Amino acid sequence: DSLEAEAEASASASAEAERPERAVASGRGVILARHQDRIQIAAVTLEHGRTPDRAYLVSGDPLVLRVGWRAPVEVVDPMFSVSIFNGNGELVYASNSDQLGARLGSLQGTGAVVFDFASVPLLDGRFALSLGIQVGGEVHDWKEQAYFFEVMNPSQVTVQPDPHHGGSGMA
Repeated sequence: DSLEAEAEASASASAEAERPERAVASGRGVILARHQDRIQIAAVTLEHGRTPDRAYLVSGDPLVLRVGWRAPVEVVDPMFSVSIFNGNGELVYASNSDQLGARLGSLQGTGAVVFDFASVPLLDGRFALSLGIQVGGEVHDWKEQAYFFEVMNPSQVTVQPDPHHGGSGMA
C-alpha cells in the first residue's frame, strides 16, 4: 500500500477544475488558469519505502511524490512545483522541477513527474502539500494544500531523578 491522495480534494473542486478561467494577478495572489486544453494534475500518490503498510512516515524516511498529469495538447517546458506546509500553515519546503535541474521538454497525453526525497527530516505532525504546474510563467494548475501526509518521530524521552544531586529537587 502507499499513502494515496485523490487528484481532486472534493467533488466541488473537481467541478471547479473543469471551469475555464484566465490567470489574473491580484494583490492577494494569482487566480488560477483552468482550461480543459491545458496541462493539469490528474493524480497524486505519496509512497514511503521502509514500511509501506504504515499510514505515516517516520522522521528521516524517504518519500516519493508522484504527480500524474494530463495534457490534451502539447505543452513545452512545463515546470512542476511542490511546497510543504506544517500544521500551522508555515512553509517548510518549496522547490520546482526547474530548480532541481529537471527539464521536462514537450509533454502530451498522460504521464507522471516524480519528486524523490531521499530523507524527510521533519518532526511529528501533519503536513500539507501544494502542487502546481506552470508553463512560460503562467499557472496552468494549482492545488493549494490539497494533499496531506503525517510524520511520526519514534524517539522517546525519559525523565528521572539525577542521582548526583540527591533529594527530590523540590523547593
